[in-house]
Amino acid sequence: MPYATAADGVRLYYEAAGRRRGGDPALIFVHGWCCNMEHWAPVADAFQVTHRVVRLDLRGHGKSDAPLKGYSNARFVGDVAAVARAARVTDAVVIGHSMGARVALQTAKQHRDLVRAFVMADVSVGGYVPLAQLEAHPDFRLVADRGPEGAEVLYRRFFNPPNSAFADRVIAEAMRTPLHVVIEARRALMTTNSAAIARGVRQPVLFINASFGNTRTADEIHAILPQAEFAQVAMSGHFVQLEVPDQVEAMIRRFLASLR
Repeated sequence: MPYATAADGVRLYYEAAGRRRGGDPALIFVHGWCCNMEHWAPVADAFQVTHRVVRLDLRGHGKSDAPLKGYSNARFVGDVAAVARAARVTDAVVIGHSMGARVALQTAKQHRDLVRAFVMADVSVGGYVPLAQLEAHPDFRLVADRGPEGAEVLYRRFFNPPNSAFADRVIAEAMRTPLHVVIEARRALMTTNSAAIARGVRQPVLFINASFGNTRTADEIHAILPQAEFAQVAMSGHFVQLEVPDQVEAMIRRFLASLR
C-alpha cells in the first residue's frame, strides 16, 4: 500500500491513479472532519481518464497514522504537501470538502508552486473561534465532554433529514475515527481563521455551496475571496460529493476548463 511520510514522521495513506493529458493539471482530493479518502471516490474516479488523481487520508483519518498529538490545519497542509511529493505531483488543483477545504485554502497560500487553483466544497469561511474562547464553545464542549455521542449530534446536523439510511451510514463511518482525533481535529477546524488565510491568495478558486444547511451567499464568499467562482448545487446537504456527485463533477470540469 502506498504511504507518504510527513515531516514529523507520520505515515499518510494515499492512492494515485490516472495520467495527465496535455496541460491538464493533477487533482488532489482532501476529505473533511472524521472522513476519509473514499468520500471523494464518486467524483474523483470520473477524472482518472483525463487527469492524474490523488486522494489521501489526512493524519488520524482512514488508513493513515493517528498520533496522539500534532493536529492543526498547518499539519494537515503538510500532509498534502508530503503526499504530493511522494506522488510526484506539482501544478495541481487541490479539491477539499469542509475541513479539507480549509486545508486546500492554506495549501494554496503556503505552496504556490504546488497549487495552480483550488476548490472549496461547502465550508464556512467567514467565522472562527479564537483559541482562548474554544474551551467554552458549546460545539467544542459537545465533543470534548460527550465524545462519540456528542460528535454524532454534530454530524446529524449535516443531513436533511437527519435520520436516514444515508446519514446513518456516513455517521457510522465517521464514528470509527479515534476519539482523540475527533477532538483534536475539531479543535483545528474551529480555530482556523480562513478569512485571514485567504488574504493574499491569488489562485483561481471554485466555491461549491450546498443547498440546505449552513449555506453561504456569493457576496459572503467574494468578500473573502474576490476571485472565487461561486456554484450552487441543488437538493443536497453538506456532503455534496456524496449526495450529488454528478453536479459536483460537472462544476469542477467547467472550472478546470476555465484554467486552460
